[in-house]
Amino acid sequence: MTAAVVSFCGTIGFIELVGPHIARIFVGPESRYLIPASAAFGAVFLLMANSVASVAGQMGLPVGVVSAIIGCPLFLFILLRMRKSAWA
Repeated sequence: MTAAVVSFCGTIGFIELVGPHIARIFVGPESRYLIPASAAFGAVFLLMANSVASVAGQMGLPVGVVSAIIGCPLFLFILLRMRKSAWA
C-alpha cells in the first residue's frame, strides 16, 4: 500500500511514514491522542520542508526532495531502533 501511495503522490507521501512514529514518541500509543498528533506533526513537517525548499538554491527545490532528505534518515533511525528493541 505504501508503494502505491508513493507512486501516486510522490515522495510527499513519505511524511505519512514518519509522522506517526515521531508523534508516538511524544504522545504515546493511545489512538485518541496519536491520530491528531500525527496529523499535526505531518502538517508542521510539510510546512517546514516547504519553507526550506522555497529558499534553497536560486530557483528552489521540490518539497519532496527536502522531505526525503530529512525524513529518510529519520525513518531509518526509527526502524533500526525498533528492530533492536524487538530482538532484546
